[in-house]
Amino acid sequence: MSPKDGYVVSSKAHIGSTEFKVVLKLYQPLMGVNAYGVYSILAVMASREPNLLERKMHKNLLDILGLGLRDFYDARIRLEALGLLRTFKQEDDLGRLFIYELQAPLSAPEFFQDDLLSILLCDFLGKERYEELQKEFIVAKFTHPQAKEITKSLLDVFTVGRESLLQAQETKKNISKTPKMIARVDFELDMETLQALVARSFVPDKELIRCEDTLKTIALLYGLDEPALLHLLEQALDVNTNQVDQEVLKKSAATQFSRQVQANPKKEADLVEKTEAVPAVEVKLSANDQTLANVCRAYLPLEFIEVLKQQKNKFCDKFRTVYCQKFS
Repeated sequence: MSPKDGYVVSSKAHIGSTEFKVVLKLYQPLMGVNAYGVYSILAVMASREPNLLERKMHKNLLDILGLGLRDFYDARIRLEALGLLRTFKQEDDLGRLFIYELQAPLSAPEFFQDDLLSILLCDFLGKERYEELQKEFIVAKFTHPQAKEITKSLLDVFTVGRESLLQAQETKKNISKTPKMIARVDFELDMETLQALVARSFVPDKELIRCEDTLKTIALLYGLDEPALLHLLEQALDVNTNQVDQEVLKKSAATQFSRQVQANPKKEADLVEKTEAVPAVEVKLSANDQTLANVCRAYLPLEFIEVLKQQKNKFCDKFRTVYCQKFS
């Protein structure tokens, strides 16, 4: 990228005060204040159908944000990794052009239902603050067991022709659902081994299938093996309903990881030793960037974040940039 490169901003999503509140309180802890600033400015500039000929230079955007090019790039890839921005690049007669397509955030309930995002937020903020945000955004369901529902259905009130129904069903097929963040990560869980272990436990087989995405996320972030995952399943099983509480499952994994970190604090020397055994990636990098890339490969995602937390005064911003590039 160059400050002289052009850019335009497009967005077909509605991003209002409700969406900004979700971005500020749920996404911002993960992406940082620079990325939140970039998202806010791009939202103001966004157009549904921008004119590619009326492009602006990145230099103007950097001046508004008060950021250098490297900090802007770091913020941009964080937004991309969290599903808030899509970036396209093209070359034409006017030079290089970047097209930034702003995405609306998940709703608060969708965010907390997404295993990868919710676990990352819980680990970053801690269990207490995470539960406070859950209470703020997720309204408790009002129950009224003595009442009988008499609500009319759509077809009780409106008459809809058969052709209209068929057309609506066809349209619905073409609407893609919002993908879970974990679907973007290339990671496979050994389900056969886990199924064999569950068969010898008191956890119902159907609960393993229902919790597969959550277990996949936990295994990716914490590096847990199948026996450890089974132990978490058993801890989270509600004996009254015979179902696994997935919120308890995620919080138990975060608590267990936090205890392991406290019991085995990482030292900077360990960090260096671990990187020496990792093969170099086959890209053209400087010696410093190569070391940083090796660090990323040597650590589990949350181990790496923990190292950054503990040694934030000793490591430069390159760590965060390389980490985001690896896991975006």
